[in-house]
Amino acid sequence: MFTLYQATVRGEPPHWGISLAPEVDERFWRDRGREFRIAGSFETIGQAWFVLRKHVSKEQSKSSLIGNGMEHFEQTTDDDHLSPGQRYGVAIWNILGGRVLLEEEIRSLLRFRWGKDPDPAALRAGLQWLCLMGAAECVPAVEMAGPAVKWHCSRCGSGPSRLFRTKCKRCRQACATCDHCLVLGRCRSCVPLFRIRPPDASAVRTDGVRLRLPPLTPKQQEVASLLEGWRDGQERILLLWAATGAGKTEVCLPLVRRTLQSGQRVLWVTPRRDVVDELYPRLKKAVEGVRVTAVHGGTRSTWDDGELVIATAHQAWRMYRRYALAIVDEVDAYPLYGDPALQSGIDQALCNDGKAVWVTATPPMVWQRKARRGKLPVITLPARFHGHPLPVPERYGVRGLWNKVSRGKPVPPLSDYLRHLMQTGKPGLIFVPRVADLPRLLQWINRRYPSMARFCAAVSGKERNREEIVARFRRGRVRVLLSTTVLERGVTVPGCQVLVLGADHTVMDAATLVQMSGRAGRSPEDPAGIVRWISEEWTEAQRRAIREIKAMNRLASRMGCLHAPGVKR
Repeated sequence: MFTLYQATVRGEPPHWGISLAPEVDERFWRDRGREFRIAGSFETIGQAWFVLRKHVSKEQSKSSLIGNGMEHFEQTTDDDHLSPGQRYGVAIWNILGGRVLLEEEIRSLLRFRWGKDPDPAALRAGLQWLCLMGAAECVPAVEMAGPAVKWHCSRCGSGPSRLFRTKCKRCRQACATCDHCLVLGRCRSCVPLFRIRPPDASAVRTDGVRLRLPPLTPKQQEVASLLEGWRDGQERILLLWAATGAGKTEVCLPLVRRTLQSGQRVLWVTPRRDVVDELYPRLKKAVEGVRVTAVHGGTRSTWDDGELVIATAHQAWRMYRRYALAIVDEVDAYPLYGDPALQSGIDQALCNDGKAVWVTATPPMVWQRKARRGKLPVITLPARFHGHPLPVPERYGVRGLWNKVSRGKPVPPLSDYLRHLMQTGKPGLIFVPRVADLPRLLQWINRRYPSMARFCAAVSGKERNREEIVARFRRGRVRVLLSTTVLERGVTVPGCQVLVLGADHTVMDAATLVQMSGRAGRSPEDPAGIVRWISEEWTEAQRRAIREIKAMNRLASRMGCLHAPGVKR
């Protein structure tokens, strides 16, 4: 139940509020000389919020839930005279602080920490006390008050286009639900959402943060120093434009260490769970002295605390003013780029003075123009750590490409590529534009190279065992891995050779082609690598991708970052 009430004092307008535990509010306001009067009780917060908005403005309704007792709260949290209920509120604040959670998620988190279910009455009283003291804010998970055009999800911020209204089994009424952040759990207009600020005493406590990194090249060291210097500046966002395989993770770690050493937390955001799984063991090995946690929809560490958290972008919707630094890896990739809700979630996860480093090898043209005009701070790392230029793709035109693949007809450049893999024993990545192309290509290989077919495997976004198959590819159990664009980023296999089949498809834009090509030549043992594109047509995306690769090589050469010949101009 949710209670709508008035707290009044002579000579002042009434204070309206919504309460999870009205006895807490009654005690709070009577201690401050106000009369307390219940105006109504409702089954859902959405109903109570709708009535509240009729009595007060939007800003007043928010303050009605937040309260104005922050100064008093800060003075009394360490007071020995706190009541048992207030001590309970402080205890759950220390666990829940810095998060955005539904009520059922709060119970799940406390059950994870305590090993038992929290007492429902004590929990609601503790949460209400935190709201009154300004440490938490309670709102409907989906706000339906006012015109439909203003309805929105309180967790991800999505508007009416991502909301749908159906008969709700929980409240037995027509209830609005958000489908944009459904991956984290269902936000409904009938359930409360809590934003809980982190306690001031929640700074990272560590005896020392240590880095275990390979020696940085002079250019990498220069970039790392620039990043550390930028942290003291005024800009909130910086773009790190680094070539594929340039060691962008390594150059960011000194900045991460400095932030952690100052007693603050760091969030490392990636667009896909595959990249989280790739980064977690690397960062856990490289950063010592702090807890490193990986969080995505498939992990069991959702409620683990860590000073360094590696997470998919969607998980940022659960975080609130918790981190001083966010490293946003592959910021131009789907689904992060072009989704304002995900970007605002990362901003919400940062402290008020927090900073974000956008990291990418393929920044969109709009960002490049902003950087040239001085509107977006940028640091460029144009060369790989081994000092060799980026492999420039070789393009092969084949008429009726997919018809030949479907019928098992010869495709000479594809055959040459497979023979090269068989002769050298090197691993190969073959990218295709559609999921339906994977079985066609596997069938073609089985017809023409049956001895090699047993060393091939295929993955896509629909493959449930994708992590296992990729792990077998890394270990050499799979020699040739066929993939859609799902593996265009974040996968590093020494000596890998790359072929893009159907490079003229619409999903193969310039950024995708650059990223796919960047899987080759990443190791010092095979810094050149083979990159081949096979297509029926020569598209503008292919031309632009090659221009960008050559331009990055020229820039690396001018900056003295290349130590080997082979820069194509």
